Amino acid sequence: MRSSDSGRYTLISCAAAAMLAGCGGSQPPIGAPGAAPQSRAVAMHAARGKSWMLPEAKSEDLIYATFGCGGTCVLSYPAGKLVGALNVGDAGACADKSGNVYIPNQNNLFEYSHGGAAPINTYTVPNAEVTSCSVDTATSNVATTVNDNSGSNYSVAVFSSPNSSPMTYLIEGGASACGYDNEGNLFVDEPGSHVMLYELPKQGDEFDSISIEPSLEGNPGQLQWDGKYMALEGLGVSYGVKLYRLQISGSSATVVHTIKFKGITRSASLSWIEGNSILIPYGIRGDGPRKTRIGIWKYPVGGKPLQVISNFAQGANLQAVTFSPASP
Repeated sequence: MRSSDSGRYTLISCAAAAMLAGCGGSQPPIGAPGAAPQSRAVAMHAARGKSWMLPEAKSEDLIYATFGCGGTCVLSYPAGKLVGALNVGDAGACADKSGNVYIPNQNNLFEYSHGGAAPINTYTVPNAEVTSCSVDTATSNVATTVNDNSGSNYSVAVFSSPNSSPMTYLIEGGASACGYDNEGNLFVDEPGSHVMLYELPKQGDEFDSISIEPSLEGNPGQLQWDGKYMALEGLGVSYGVKLYRLQISGSSATVVHTIKFKGITRSASLSWIEGNSILIPYGIRGDGPRKTRIGIWKYPVGGKPLQVISNFAQGANLQAVTFSPASP
């Protein structure tokens, strides 16, 4: 059992985000006014089945968006230029403090260095599909949530190294997304119309349930540490998405701040917090259920987007977004 120290738990992202503050001097932070035009067209010419990356990608801040470009679109920031495409990517991506990016594809989680076109490590979960990921900043353990479609009888897999067999954990209702806090505690949310939260304490061997007050609206999405609180994304709500900042103590979580985002008129998917900005893949009326653009909002303010990257190829349905700085 964990202690009940007040304020001990604050949101941590499933993949530990590197803050933009150290990312390169004069470059504006993500979402800063004037950082880029309000809308950018993303020209899609990626050949399905082949990964590629322009040479300049390694020296630029990069946005990774899964389920676009035949796998994952890689865009420069702040220009919004397509600088690469990876032939994998069908669920929730994440990044670590070194800027390495983790891309799920079926039962594998592929790790890429910043701007790399080939994976440097592969984490394989047996008999299940990876749906999200997070990296512990202290231990570099990699956690994944999985879709148990083959009788694997587990919901979460945690790797201590790429070559190790994962420790697996079962949550009866399944696990939607995961996120480590700043002390190495792992949190997951359970899919469904009523948001449920669970915690695997640092060095613990089982998940404990966390009660949330007041109860949250929407289907649970991304979980990420924002530097102060655990942020839990509620999808399918008014405004398309809400973000709840949770203060966790003992076996209870209190909502201290709810953030709304204007401009999302249909669905949204897994977001990414990076310093004082948040990136959200989303759709508008006419897109149906598809997510066809990426908005960047000031965090934790919300409101109107400061930048929109749009005009992805027909058929794109962005599932998640993450960010990798050129200089962590």
